[in-house]
Amino acid sequence: MSEKQREALIAECQRQYESCLYTAASLWIYQRSARRQKLFFIVAPIIFAALAGSDILGYFGSGETGLALFFALLAGFFPSIYSALELGLREKEIGRAAADFTKLRDDFRQLAHVHSHESFSDFFAKFERVKERKEFVRCDAPNAPERFFKDAQAKINKGDYTFWVDDQRDPTLPDAVEDPRLEG
Repeated sequence: MSEKQREALIAECQRQYESCLYTAASLWIYQRSARRQKLFFIVAPIIFAALAGSDILGYFGSGETGLALFFALLAGFFPSIYSALELGLREKEIGRAAADFTKLRDDFRQLAHVHSHESFSDFFAKFERVKERKEFVRCDAPNAPERFFKDAQAKINKGDYTFWVDDQRDPTLPDAVEDPRLEG
């Protein structure tokens, strides 16, 4: 195969890498948010039930019975809302998808940087296998809301997902490069 085809496939690996990078980062941020929501829905009813049954409401005057009923009602609603939204299952699903896209990200990076030096037919076959796996993962993965994508974009642009070796390495040097941060 021609060198142009190899370069085109390397460029496609890099596009797929970038796509998986943004998707995985968005999903990791989404999972943290889902975990906080889950925590809120677990802790809030405990607090509301404690308020409903405590004497502290007596300090607010004659409406203490109404407030106690209101807090008891809120405490009862939270488990139903939590269950209806399936927040516990959603957190696991989001985390699984984030891990899958992280693995795919690494696979596409390795394809572009390591396997691209193999014969074109081997390189292309490996690319097709990883791309098929991506399509399979994408079918089951939840979509992260736009705000999580924007947060991920900011983290990536800030360099949170940039490895020192990718950022600092001189391509003319041998593979063993020391991190200057470790000197001294």
